[in-house]
Amino acid sequence: MAALPRRAMSDIQRATAPSSPSADASAAARRTPAPPNDPYFLAYALANAAQGGASLLTPLFIALVLGGGQREVGLTISLSSVAGVVAGLVWGRLSDRLGRRKPFVLVGFGGVAAGLTAIAGVHSLGALLLAQVALTFLWMAAAAVIPPLAIEGVPRPLWERRLGALNRFGALGWMGGLLLGALWMRGLVEPAQGTDEVALRGLYLLLGALAAVAALLAALWIHEPPQRVDRRFKGLLPAVALAWERLRFAPIALLHLLPTPRTLWSWLRGRTAFGVPLTRFFQSVVVYHVGFSAFWVTMPLYLKDALGLDPSLIFALFVLHQGTSALMNPYVARLAERYRTRYLHRAFLVLRAALTLVAAALPLLQGPARLGTLVAFFTLTGVSWAVINVSATAIISKRVRTGRRGQAIGTYQAAIGIGSILGALLGGLLADRSYPANFAFATLCIVAGLLMTRRLPLRLRPEARERERERAHAPPPPSRA
Repeated sequence: MAALPRRAMSDIQRATAPSSPSADASAAARRTPAPPNDPYFLAYALANAAQGGASLLTPLFIALVLGGGQREVGLTISLSSVAGVVAGLVWGRLSDRLGRRKPFVLVGFGGVAAGLTAIAGVHSLGALLLAQVALTFLWMAAAAVIPPLAIEGVPRPLWERRLGALNRFGALGWMGGLLLGALWMRGLVEPAQGTDEVALRGLYLLLGALAAVAALLAALWIHEPPQRVDRRFKGLLPAVALAWERLRFAPIALLHLLPTPRTLWSWLRGRTAFGVPLTRFFQSVVVYHVGFSAFWVTMPLYLKDALGLDPSLIFALFVLHQGTSALMNPYVARLAERYRTRYLHRAFLVLRAALTLVAAALPLLQGPARLGTLVAFFTLTGVSWAVINVSATAIISKRVRTGRRGQAIGTYQAAIGIGSILGALLGGLLADRSYPANFAFATLCIVAGLLMTRRLPLRLRPEARERERERAHAPPPPSRA
């Protein structure tokens, strides 16, 4: 009898393999039609557009209008992120206690509108820092409740699809805000005149108006669902993950309780419920994200100071970066399924370290060569971020039990938040003195984080996989009378 092709054998094995409850649930979720996206998703997109445009406008405003430098930019972003952590704890607990969502969304969107409008009129760095911290604190009122609001009243198998749709609206809004900034600066600022202060302040007012429209639409379209979802998430290094919410648009589960010093010391030693290798991987995420943040926080002013680019072109390059990253996510997920994710992860960390060094050489290029290199650079950074983020999530998911998978992803987001806060602060201080020193520091952090991933286990141990399989096929426990 002739041997069957390998693909045919795998198809037969899949067809004859016993189905697990999780597989049946996934199949049921695919068969169940997804509920239509709520109209307030559009309000969320508009609020993210305001935040996305302001994320790049603020560094330019600090440098071009208020006379600040990289140190002030890094300090502003770092303190704002810390304020977001504290705010997430405050608003999350209050929302759970009152059992309400809509008022917090209105506070968040309205806070963004008021904060951006206030920044348009500031004339000192201290006033801008105060307004930015207040804006972030209020914004977290909405960021903490929008994800659970989106899944309340929705069947559990459809939660991922709902959150995915919410993420897409947020991503489109964020990129739309950057694109709006590029068009605004291109239309009102002539290259021969440099940057016009009136145009920058006017853009703040426009973004504030977008947030005000988002608040109005949220007031009209959001209705309190009858059901409530418990958002509490018991993980390591909680609440710091919310700092990344301000820099990235993906919703993050709210984490409630701050770690004790003993818990933090155990985490530093690698002695956690995840095991030493995976805990070391979380620590590597902190280290290389310090490098990522130190590099990206200083990039807008670097493009202006070292390369002399117009603000409109700076906005357009960041649109290219964000858009490439968003478009690559589905393809990267398929790539991660086909190849060993730890190798993908390490390869693109090497690429990211090399791109950081390439940025230091950009002032040596002129004319079309510089523009072409910039386009390739921002495209590759977008691709590399998509691969690194998706592969890191896949690495974690393959190495923890199903019951701890959500906790592990929350810890990963927390590690990103810590690295972002530290990197923004250190990168601003270094770049204020020397751009090459900052780029060298960022590269060193990325390489150090790469080396720390060497102890990562391949996947769950055989006995752990067997326990997972037994748990999946075990009958449900009898209900109590």
